[in-house]
Amino acid sequence: FNGNYSYGLLVDTLGSIIANNVTANNSFTSGGAIFSNNHGISSSFVFNSTGNITLTGVNTFTGNKTLNLSVASYGIISLNSVTASGSVSNSGATIDNSSSATPKTITLSGNNVFSGNWNIGVLITSKGLITVNNLTASNNGVSGSSGYGANLNNSSASPAAGITLNGTNN
Repeated sequence: FNGNYSYGLLVDTLGSIIANNVTANNSFTSGGAIFSNNHGISSSFVFNSTGNITLTGVNTFTGNKTLNLSVASYGIISLNSVTASGSVSNSGATIDNSSSATPKTITLSGNNVFSGNWNIGVLITSKGLITVNNLTASNNGVSGSSGYGANLNNSSASPAAGITLNGTNN
């Protein structure tokens, strides 16, 4: 899904999403990839999707005009070895299941790199436990106006869920 005028890949369903070894780089006017099963793209708002989103293998989203990777779900989100770097005018990745009625986990396993983005490296928002392994989020905010490396937020969790960083993180 490389070198497209608009999005490299857009997946919008009310069911589960499972993908392996996805690459979506260098989209000219839009982002690399969107994975949504919570109404995020379609015009009809459906709040009862219970599907999960899983990306296995090695997944690369780099050099896109806007957001490199967007993942939105009411379910569990499990991503493996994600690189979302070099966004020309936005962030590396947003990963969000915070609208779920009950706490759901977000896990990034493998090696995960979110560097050199215009704004934020990675923004993860959840009501559940967030676990991230081997996270590199450096040199973000090339816009000069903002630029977190990683913003991991489950502060609205009830009961408190926690955030875990495993492996080497920088």
